[in-house]
Amino acid sequence: MDSIQNTESTPTKILLVSKGTIRTILLSLFTIDIAAYVLARLGYNFIVLDISWLMIPIFLHAVFALYLAILKRNDIEISKLSRITVAIGIIFVVWHICLSSLFSTYTYNYIELESPEHSESLILKYNCVTLGETTYHFQIYQKTDVPGLTHKIGAFSTSSREYSTLKEGEKAIRIGHEQWLSEKVVVLSNSTWHETITLE
Repeated sequence: MDSIQNTESTPTKILLVSKGTIRTILLSLFTIDIAAYVLARLGYNFIVLDISWLMIPIFLHAVFALYLAILKRNDIEISKLSRITVAIGIIFVVWHICLSSLFSTYTYNYIELESPEHSESLILKYNCVTLGETTYHFQIYQKTDVPGLTHKIGAFSTSSREYSTLKEGEKAIRIGHEQWLSEKVVVLSNSTWHETITLE
């Protein structure tokens, strides 16, 4: 009796992975979704090259969704669990990104400050709005031991008639003239305003 020939093409074989691998991927995506949500609720963010850290789970979901689309195109069976998990995951992450104003029309600048002994570091993320005078809105993030991961510890605003552009935000709060009272406390100020920042 003639042996049964495997008629599947090489590309199709490459696309096939075990059910165990699929389950591992789905569990990983679910874990990333939950971690992203919990971190955001606790005020943690990845600030890397001005790209929102929430793009990481979006990218992973998109890659897996593309993989499933390729399987479907090649008439390979896709489990209902895979489709539902990817759909829920994408909806979840997109919903959270919308709440986090990822698609805000604001442009942000970043300022990094280090304590005198370099034991602490913080990042000021800011934008500005001009209505007669310019108001600069700052968000304060403290660096953590995890590279790129920061923790939001506060926010403040200051107005200026002397400066009006985003790049002049550093001048508005006199960066370079900040006063470190200790490794954990820094004071920012100008002629009409001051802000004391206490690190955790």
